[in-house]
Amino acid sequence: MVDNEDKLAACAEPTKIEVSVIVPLHRDSAQFRLNLQRLCSLGSRYSYEVIVVTDQNKVDVLHGATVIQTNLSFDSGPGVKRDIGFAAASGDILAYLDDDAFPASDWIERAVEFFTEHKEFAALGGPGVTPPDSAPLARLGGAVYESRLGSGPFRNRFRPVGSHPLEVLEWPAFNWFVRREALLTVGGWDTAIYGGEDTWLCERLRRAGYRIAYDPGLVVYHYRRALLLPHLRQVANVGGRRGSFARLQLRTSTSPYFYLPVVGVLLVVLGIPLCVGICIELPTVMVPMFAVAGIAWFVLVGSWFGRLGVLAAVLPIFIVCHHVAYGSAFVRGWFSRSAAGDVGLRKLG
Repeated sequence: MVDNEDKLAACAEPTKIEVSVIVPLHRDSAQFRLNLQRLCSLGSRYSYEVIVVTDQNKVDVLHGATVIQTNLSFDSGPGVKRDIGFAAASGDILAYLDDDAFPASDWIERAVEFFTEHKEFAALGGPGVTPPDSAPLARLGGAVYESRLGSGPFRNRFRPVGSHPLEVLEWPAFNWFVRREALLTVGGWDTAIYGGEDTWLCERLRRAGYRIAYDPGLVVYHYRRALLLPHLRQVANVGGRRGSFARLQLRTSTSPYFYLPVVGVLLVVLGIPLCVGICIELPTVMVPMFAVAGIAWFVLVGSWFGRLGVLAAVLPIFIVCHHVAYGSAFVRGWFSRSAAGDVGLRKLG
């Protein structure tokens, strides 16, 4: 039998934090406050803390989260904020979530149970699904990412694909868990770049012998940029950074799929004048060409009409714009010395 003194002593012991959720905040907003409220009220059976890291000096404590103010005079990169949060975290598992995302109710349970069952993996990621309450143009942007033509084999980053966890080379940090010991071993995020910091970290984890997994059921809801210009600016940033990583020959950036949009841009630049010339010289070619294009258009629009309504009619145009923005930025990143050499990345052997 346990006496009252033993009970009181047990109650006085601090609860061990199992998961530290770190959110790098770019800009405070009503949407971020709602996302944070959802995060802090998950009701997980595992203990967790929430740490928000921001450059702003007027963000108070929110919904029980710990707020760390960097007091930097510039917009520090998310890698910098994530390292600051890591230094203050006490959990054995670090969870990273973007400020424009919120997790599903079983997010923490699913990750902890995965790490318990799979000791061989050091990191785990899951898809960032477009929230159902998104604005129409944001849902359209999500459709570009989620479609096979938009993201190809990487669409599992934006919607659940498959039924079982599998090993991956890298994973975006908008929905990412990592063991403390693994992050300590590679020296944390260790970069001030804005965009691509997650690829840089995954590269170093892989080279240190750690394995990364993807779980389609580990869902967060990630708000998209609205089409067209905000979306294109975001994807161009991704393409430029991927081009610089490809130039540095990072193993996580050698997949031929990353180069396909570049080929697409060349086909657009070279193919349109060629097609126009052929149609002028051989008018009979126009009919089958337009017929094939029309069929492809209606198949794509029809497959998304149930989710997007009439907005699905312009989805093919935006997918083309998406790839042109990525492909042209990839080329710029490849050849830009500042992108490839002056971003604070050391070349790995």
